[in-house]
Amino acid sequence: GNWDWIPADMSFAEYLATVAAGTSDFKGNELARDALRNAEYVDFLEAWQARLGTDRMKILLFEDLRTDPKSVTQEVARWVGLTPEFYENFDFISENVTYVPRSRLLHRVNLALRPHLPKGRLYETVRALYRKLNTSRRRAADAAEQHALVALRARYVEPNRRLAERFGLDLSAWKVQSKDD
Repeated sequence: GNWDWIPADMSFAEYLATVAAGTSDFKGNELARDALRNAEYVDFLEAWQARLGTDRMKILLFEDLRTDPKSVTQEVARWVGLTPEFYENFDFISENVTYVPRSRLLHRVNLALRPHLPKGRLYETVRALYRKLNTSRRRAADAAEQHALVALRARYVEPNRRLAERFGLDLSAWKVQSKDD
C-alpha cells in the first residue's frame, strides 16, 4: 500500500486472485505481478546454491533480523570474517516501516518529489511530518483477508517444507493463524 502499483481499492484477496490469474501487470512492477512465484524461495535458493556451493551462501530469516538485529548482524559479521563486536552497541533503526497513506493524492505527490529532495536533516524532518500527517498503521486483517491468508499458507506448505528441509531452517514463524487454530 505504500506505492501505487496495486490499486488502493483492491483488497488483499482480490490482489492474490489477480496475481494468480495473471490479469494485471501492476503498472509494470514485476515484484507485485510475480509475488506468488517469487515467494517460492526454495527454487531460487537451490539454483543459487548449485552455482555458489553450500559454503558461499548464508540464508537468514527476516523475522530473526527483526526480532534480534544485533545477533543476526554479528552472526553475518563472523561468517564473512569481520569483528562482530562493532555491532555490540550499534543503533539499529527501522527504515522500511509499513504504513497506509490517508490521502492517495498526497502520497502520489510524495512519491514524485521524494527522489529529487536532497537527503539530510530537512529531508528527515519533512519525512517525519509527512508520516505524522498522512499515514496510519495497517489495520488488522478482516475475515476475507484472514481467509486469503489461510489459503496462501496452504499454497506454500509444500515449497516451505522443502525449503526448511533443504536448508535447515525453522519456519515456524511463517505459520498464519486462522480463527480455528
